[in-house]
Parts: sequence; structure tokens; C-alpha cells
Amino acid sequence: EDRIGGLLTYGIPAMKLDKEVVQRRVDLLEAEGIHFRTNVTIGADITLETLEAEYDAVILCVGATEPRKLMDAPTRGVGYAMDYLTGVTRHVLSQEPLSPDHDARDKDILVIGGGDTGADCVATALRQRCRSVVQFGKHEQPGTTRATGNMWPDTPLLYSIDYGYAEAFQQFGRDPREYLIAIKRFTTSESGQVTGVWTIQTTKTKNESGAVIFEEIKGSDRYFPVDQVWIAIGFSGVEENVLEHLAVASERGKIKTIRYATNRPGVFAAGDARRGQSLIVWAIREGREVAEAVGQYLKAMQQTG
Repeated sequence: EDRIGGLLTYGIPAMKLDKEVVQRRVDLLEAEGIHFRTNVTIGADITLETLEAEYDAVILCVGATEPRKLMDAPTRGVGYAMDYLTGVTRHVLSQEPLSPDHDARDKDILVIGGGDTGADCVATALRQRCRSVVQFGKHEQPGTTRATGNMWPDTPLLYSIDYGYAEAFQQFGRDPREYLIAIKRFTTSESGQVTGVWTIQTTKTKNESGAVIFEEIKGSDRYFPVDQVWIAIGFSGVEENVLEHLAVASERGKIKTIRYATNRPGVFAAGDARRGQSLIVWAIREGREVAEAVGQYLKAMQQTG
């Protein structure tokens, strides 16, 4: 990327996380003597082997932004949430021309996925003055009190009005979220551009073994006109081409480690790349702990060297 900060810079919209806060931290790190190099692609501009030869230790904090794929979706008008959020934020920060694919003005927007990333897509489309926006989630609407299976210390799964949904109420007078909904098929124009989706409502139950079962409700078919679809159904791990270049052991899309050390001596990993998609507070903790692990490794090298 052309800026330091990872998801804090490009993955979280500016109205949710002021980029001056991120830049302040980057400036402090530079003042401490850290040298940043942007627009460097490992495997193209430089290899991991070169880094291993030049440095005593290497830490991989490459994130986990490989999106989960949505099957049978049209190729035109359908994209992934992180591409959308990154493109819009880059436009805001650098005033680069905004791609028409990332411009929601006067368009009907569908966000697939009920998590925080989907909520950020909703808020971004609203601020671009979309004509309408709807967000699909396959699970039921959370309640106002904790469920029996969601007790402390687990995060409370409660119905709440996030900033994007509050803005949707102001613009359109309704919550954009649709629950227990499934897409039956997409409609497209002759050129292959998405024009809408046919959906059906579902029920959610558990069988005797505890497995979740979704069943369609007959007669609940609905049609939504759509100009753009943003897929926000989560991430499967580190980007596949990145893992190919790094050539470190991985498991289920994550870099495999033992106390932050990979299978390559002197190469460590931390953050989402190691533990999977998570929160900023976990990134902070992992950064501190991998630094301690590297410190112990370097001390051991000195003692044996």
C-alpha cells in the first residue's frame, strides 16, 4: 500500500476512525527511529529470502484479507467489501479519482453480511448519497437481553443501532438490515450487470446434535432492485498469493506458529495473519508479545554466537 497503517488506514472508514489518530501513531514510530517503506510487494520487489539474509529477524504482519467467496454471483456490479472501503478511503485521503465501481451515488446498494465490515459499507454508501441500501444477514435479529447460551464473559449479542444504521434511520426512516434472508437468484441485464436479487425468508433451528438448520418459508419471496452488491461475509485468512510468496507453514489460511515463531528460523508472525480476523486490541497485544518473542530469540542468538 502507499500508506502505513493497514486496516486502520484503509479498512476502517474515516468517519469511524479519524486517520489523524493513525498518522499520529505513525509519526511517533518514525520519531523513535523506525523506517517505513511503502509500495513494496514481497515476492515482486523483494523476496523473503533477501530479508532473511539482511536481518536477524523478520516479523510477518500481513493481515488476513482473503475474502470468503460468494458462489454464482454475477461478475459485473458485484465486489468485495474491503475493495470498496479501501477505494473510497484512498479517494478521501489522496483525492484520487473515485472509481465508478466505488461510487454509490443514486444507486440501489445491497450489502451481503451482517457484521461490522458490512455496517461500514452501509455507512459509506449512505454518505455517498445512495438511492437505497439494504444489508442481508442469514441469522435472526438479536434480542434486547442476553440469550441463555450467550452469557458472560462472551461478548453480548444484543440488538444495537450502530452509527451507520442511525444514519440510515435519518435518511430513509428505517433500519437497512434484513434478517433470516437468503438469496435465491440474481437478475442481470443483457450485458451481465446485476439488476436485482430474488430472496426468501428462512427459519433457523437446531437439530438433536446441535447443528444449525435453515429452512425456507414458502410464499415469502421478495425482489430487491440492486445496482451494486458488496460482499462482506468474512475472511478466510491470509491472501493466497501472499502465502505462496512467503512459503511459511500455514493452516486453514493462517500462518502457523509456535509462540509466534514460524517454521522458518528467525521468521515470526503476529496479528490477523496468525490468529485470523480479529480486533484492534488483539493486534496491539500480539504486537507486544511478538516483540518479546523476537527479543528472547535475539538474546539466545547472542549467547550461542
